[in-house]
Amino acid sequence: MSRLKQEILSSVLGTASADTARHTCSYCFAPEFVGFQGHFPGHPVLPAFVQVLAAQTAMELRNGGPLPLQQVKRAKFMKTIHPGDEVGIHWSEEVEAGNLVGRVTVTVSGEKAAVFTLCLGRS
Repeated sequence: MSRLKQEILSSVLGTASADTARHTCSYCFAPEFVGFQGHFPGHPVLPAFVQVLAAQTAMELRNGGPLPLQQVKRAKFMKTIHPGDEVGIHWSEEVEAGNLVGRVTVTVSGEKAAVFTLCLGRS
């Protein structure tokens, strides 16, 4: 497992499922989190690819194992995420053509920060 993925896992605050259709995973990324390195010096923000990886990790936690990333669709990133912000990953999932598809909303302090669809393979 990569250092980045290990640090994402160690940043999990908690997980929940409101029902069988909607799921949530909360994170708080500390200032020393590896994902902030070099993005941007003096004004760190969480890169889009880390938001995608955090969503993938949340879906893997819920499903009990690795789910290889196949595709990211319709991604839109609207707010910056800074160290110490409370980040929510909210998603619904379904199986399409053998892949697990997650429709994801990322929130920061309760406000929508990003939306995208993840297509994950089934190991």
